[in-house]
Amino acid sequence: MIMDLLFSWRRRRPPRRDPLLPRLALPAISRPAPRPEGCPMSPREMADWAYELYLGGILSWEDYRFALPSDLHRDYNATIGALTGETAAPNRRRDMLADWQGRIAFARDHQHWDAEMHRRAERILSLLHRRAGLHSPISA
Repeated sequence: MIMDLLFSWRRRRPPRRDPLLPRLALPAISRPAPRPEGCPMSPREMADWAYELYLGGILSWEDYRFALPSDLHRDYNATIGALTGETAAPNRRRDMLADWQGRIAFARDHQHWDAEMHRRAERILSLLHRRAGLHSPISA
């Protein structure tokens, strides 16, 4: 009986391979890591993140106020929402990195920001790049 237990591994058949599966699979380490999809967060999360940066001394008070999303303003639906046709969605997650890139591009084309406003916007965009783990061409 002991001998049967010791040599029972010899009697087992190897598991059958599915002929449709590829013979060689890449090990998990050599597979490319998925690229991050921007910086997904809700406007409330963005406000909390900006507040943490302000408390940590990374953002000034003016930078912190500039970073607050407009969705959190109580009159959003009557002002911006009335113009765009969208209601405020402060809990809906979206790509804040793309939002800020669009905001800066719109300001370059249609608004006359002074140099200080551009500096604030570029700084916040740079911090969002860092949070997303992407290389930022702008140094904060």
